[in-house]
Amino acid sequence: MISIISKGWLLKVYLGKIFNMRGLMMSLLLVSMSFVFGQVRNTISVHDKTFVDRAAQTGISEVEFGKLAQEKGEFQFIKTYGFKMEIHHAELNRELEDLAALKNLTFPIELAQDKQRKLNELSMKSELDFDNSFIDLMIEEHENAIGLFEAHLQNGENLDLKKRVEKKLPALKEHLDEAREIKNYLQQR
Repeated sequence: MISIISKGWLLKVYLGKIFNMRGLMMSLLLVSMSFVFGQVRNTISVHDKTFVDRAAQTGISEVEFGKLAQEKGEFQFIKTYGFKMEIHHAELNRELEDLAALKNLTFPIELAQDKQRKLNELSMKSELDFDNSFIDLMIEEHENAIGLFEAHLQNGENLDLKKRVEKKLPALKEHLDEAREIKNYLQQR
């Protein structure tokens, strides 16, 4: 009787080790899969890198255009809108720069040539021409930025980046609506 109990106990211990080993293997498999999928979720694709660079360039230019509007705008509402662009886009740039640092991406600190050219052209305008030219540029730049952000929501791969894009898109649309309202007001004058 003792030998049967001993054998049964040994069998239970042996089977328990097998099942525990299977459980351990399943746990290791699940942990490794979550790590791999977590890495995929947090990787930065070429598309994501391109988006960060283009969004950064847009943000940097909006800050500079806003500063220029505060200096050269004829009407106070142009100066106020320029201030808003400077503040809002500087905040967006800081958030994007923080994310880029987390993902080991380089973040541009200077204007791209095309943006610098637009800034130079805008700075040459007289006060009378400046307000209309500035608002036209803000409409164009925000339409492009919204298109960029919406395309990234569709095609971007990094979930962290997509969440931030989705969070910031309404502010860009609000900026565009405000610019269009200002444009309408200027046309009625």
